[in-house]
Amino acid sequence: MRLATARAFDPLRAPLADTDIACHRHARLTVRQDQQMLEWGYPFIIDDFHFHLTLTGGLSKSDGAAVIAALQPHVDALVPTPVSIEAITLMVQDKIGLFHHINRYSLICTRA
Repeated sequence: MRLATARAFDPLRAPLADTDIACHRHARLTVRQDQQMLEWGYPFIIDDFHFHLTLTGGLSKSDGAAVIAALQPHVDALVPTPVSIEAITLMVQDKIGLFHHINRYSLICTRA
């Protein structure tokens, strides 16, 4: 499923720029991650992938609706059942593009 997802979304990505390659290589990639970056545009896919969302600035309602309309058929086909999210981790990206953990927020409710 993960490779199928990478293949399905690959035509939608922007070409990898030399600055992106240099930035990712600052993260001390493994040989496999470096190969994945060159092939797929991102080093952390397949077995190296951990689901994450990169946030943007705000979108207008019309832009947000257009993004949802464009993505919904693709997402529905790739993820046909609901996904359980147990926590959200807040990260910050430094000047050279590395991400650093700020805090992890559990979304699991426990009762005392």
